[in-house]
Amino acid sequence: FTMQDGSQPSGVEAAALGLKIGDKCAFVSQGEATLNDMEPCGDDIESAKCACQLEILKCETARKGKFDMSPEERAEFANEMNALGKRLYGFGRLARAEHKWLAAADILHVVEPEDEEVNPGGAERNQIIFKAARPIYLNLALLNYDKGNYAECELYCGDVLHTDPSPQDF
Repeated sequence: FTMQDGSQPSGVEAAALGLKIGDKCAFVSQGEATLNDMEPCGDDIESAKCACQLEILKCETARKGKFDMSPEERAEFANEMNALGKRLYGFGRLARAEHKWLAAADILHVVEPEDEEVNPGGAERNQIIFKAARPIYLNLALLNYDKGNYAECELYCGDVLHTDPSPQDF
C-alpha cells in the first residue's frame, strides 16, 4: 500500500512508520484508527478494535520529497489530500481530515523567490502552489472555526490572503 493514500486504516500506517524491510510487528488499532479514509464512523466506533500483524516485505518511494517535486507535482499531491480531507470532514472525522490538510499544507509550504533576475519563472511557479494552497487553508480555517480554535482560524484566513487571491477565486 501507499502511505497517506487513504486505502489503509490510519492504525496500519502508524504501525508501519519507522519499520524497515524484514521488520514485523503486532498491534491493536482502536476506534477511528480501524477505518480507512473511505469509511464513515459508525455510532459504536469508539468500541471498535482490530488486532493486526504487519511485516514489511518491500519498500519503495512512491513520490519524491517536497524539495525535489515540481510545483505541479506538489499541487497534485495537495489536491489528493484535499479531496481525502473533504471526504473525512463530511464523515465527521475531523482529526483525520486535519491530518490530510496539514500534510497538503506542508508540501505546499515551499515558495520560490519571485525576482525575475534571480529566479526566472518563480512567480508563475508560485501561482501553481498558491492555487492549490487556497482551498487547503480555507478548509483548515473552517475546521478550526468548527473546533472553536478562532485564533488558528484567523491565521489560516491570513494564509489564504498571502496566496494572492483574486476575486474570482471566491
